Amino acid sequence: MRASWDARRSRDRRHAERPESREPLERRERIQVTRRQRGERLQAALYRIAERANDAGSMDDFYRAVHDTVGDLINARNCYIALVSEDGQALEFPYYVDEQGGKGISRRMGPGLTEYVLRTRKPLLVSRAEADELIAQGVFQTA
Repeated sequence: MRASWDARRSRDRRHAERPESREPLERRERIQVTRRQRGERLQAALYRIAERANDAGSMDDFYRAVHDTVGDLINARNCYIALVSEDGQALEFPYYVDEQGGKGISRRMGPGLTEYVLRTRKPLLVSRAEADELIAQGVFQTA
């Protein structure tokens, strides 16, 4: 056991003499801290949404609270909440905020981005360029 302790101390001394050798470890630690902080922020956001869901306020108030909470995590200047109709044939938009003043208009299900997210059952955050690439690949279409 003494030999492994001496080897570890010797290795630590070498790292202390070469600060550049510590950089990868320090970088990994920063990444871990950043991930933990991001996870804590996400968990706090989910708790806030759950609390609002239990409030007796209106659905409009709830949707605004969800939007505000998402906006604390990511850029959410444009945001909508889409619901699938009971018969599964249409999308309804009870909450829709667009910087350009667009409106959320109910529509039949089709090959759009919202339908793609519903089909894949995975969240999707894409840039305009990424969306254009997915459109070019035929993954979804826009109106």
